[in-house]
Amino acid sequence: EGEARARIAYQLAQIGGINSRLRVDLLITLLMSVWGDSDLAQLNPFLESQRETVIGLAIAVMCRTNRISQGTNCLRIAEDLLASLQQAKAQQADAGEEMITANALKLKATSLATALAAERHFCAPGDTDRTFDFDPRFLVFEFTYGLLLRKSQVEMVRKFMQTASQGGSMCRQMIMGAGKTTVVGPLLALLLADGEHLVMQVCPTALLEMTRNVMRERFSALVCRPIYTFHFERYAEVTPHLLGKLRRASESRAIVVATPTSIKSFQLKLVEIIHALDANVAAGAKADEGTRGISKALRQAAGYLGLSRRGSISDLILEEAQVENMKQQANTIVQILAIFKAGTLIVDEIDLVLHPLKSELNWPLGVKEPLDFTRSESGNGLRWDLPFHLLDGVFYAAEGPQSLTTEITESRESRTVLEEIAKVVAEGIEQRTIQAVPHFVLLSKPFYHRRLKMWLARWLLLWLRERRLTTISDQDTLDYLMLGNRANEIAVKTVKEKCSDNHVKMLNLGHDWLRAFLPFVLGKIDRVTFGLLSPQNLARALSLDPRMPRSRRLTAVPFVGKDVPSRASEFSHPDVTIGLTVLA
Repeated sequence: EGEARARIAYQLAQIGGINSRLRVDLLITLLMSVWGDSDLAQLNPFLESQRETVIGLAIAVMCRTNRISQGTNCLRIAEDLLASLQQAKAQQADAGEEMITANALKLKATSLATALAAERHFCAPGDTDRTFDFDPRFLVFEFTYGLLLRKSQVEMVRKFMQTASQGGSMCRQMIMGAGKTTVVGPLLALLLADGEHLVMQVCPTALLEMTRNVMRERFSALVCRPIYTFHFERYAEVTPHLLGKLRRASESRAIVVATPTSIKSFQLKLVEIIHALDANVAAGAKADEGTRGISKALRQAAGYLGLSRRGSISDLILEEAQVENMKQQANTIVQILAIFKAGTLIVDEIDLVLHPLKSELNWPLGVKEPLDFTRSESGNGLRWDLPFHLLDGVFYAAEGPQSLTTEITESRESRTVLEEIAKVVAEGIEQRTIQAVPHFVLLSKPFYHRRLKMWLARWLLLWLRERRLTTISDQDTLDYLMLGNRANEIAVKTVKEKCSDNHVKMLNLGHDWLRAFLPFVLGKIDRVTFGLLSPQNLARALSLDPRMPRSRRLTAVPFVGKDVPSRASEFSHPDVTIGLTVLA
């Protein structure tokens, strides 16, 4: 009698809205929880004897609903096939059209047969002949979206889950239309979000809106999960509020969607803060030695080089409040990175996201410093003049004397060297180690080092003579240009002991150009792998980023395709940039 009274009181409390009623959607959600049985007992303590029956009925409802959905899909395909058969029977067509129609009908018939024979691939035989073992989350996912998971999808998700549980990483390729973004991604997010570890999905910027919409669509019906967007840029400040948001996202089993730029910017923010704090300590030490500020002469020199006052020591010294703020930001970033490290990252379109040019983040750091050889006692702009001279020899061989920019060609020796370079280039074109169309393109580096490099070194020797390199013999100079520190002992000793600092720099720069930079830049194709921004490219780039650096406007940049410049990338090595700019 006491139990009956309690049961009636509980039912009256349900009618009065004090106790919650067990709805079907709540029951299905409880199936996915490891504490589902205990939660069900708390929601309705009078279902003790019927709990297994209730759970079994919920599973049966989902299976039957899914079967109806699959049957409806089969009917739709069958009606489409029947309509195509009737249309093919009525029309008069020639042999070619009949073959096309027959192939289309065969494809639709195969689709119908596949749909009719579809199975549930996440079920495995149980302990007895009439039982099955399965993960209810797979069944709930199928029921919610009215689909049947393919065998390949189930196997891939299980492999991903196994790898993630072992702390590893895995990459898999899927063809277009195989359900990568709409099935595998959301299902993985559902399985991985456990309330303890953050789940983040990264996709290219162009796919961010679509990915976010798919996730919100998938997790807004029966299984509801928050979908957040992680957006970060260089000038944003890292606050404890962001840390709290990410912790709540992890605890609420939310899915965080982000772009590669945001993730890279966030990690580089820590590098920038540490760099600023280190520079502050170093600048403070110099200031204590009496070098605080910058003298009038240094200011004039900085202005002459286009550096303004950004290079002054006083600019690097931070206020105490700024230092404290940066330390707090760094501490917060470290805590957020710990959340990232403990979580799981799902990367969509990984071939694009990890491409060094298509997904590169341009992040200049620190004070701009002038390149060595910008100004020197031997002349101005030697860093640019040397590759100009070297490439003149190549242009002479490819396009004739009208392309030359140097005056050294007036001597008989220079004309002899240029003619020999032209002969070697003609030999390379004949042997197909050099391409002449659309312009000079080096196809074989072994050919360059075996035949062309020697004559270009002789051509560079003439330029060095013009710069009054007289403390070393021509033969030793050529040996050093060709081999560097591996040259003969006399040449290396002479360079170290008798050559001036500027001449040593010229020789080392010349060796680097002949050994590495020149064959590299000569192997590139203009407007395909590099090029200057055209007026149209420049206008489009400025509309997307008004703060685009001047270096991208005036020098060669990487191209990701024919006439398609990279959106933000630049060549990191200054000599490569110089050489490709001259070529462009």
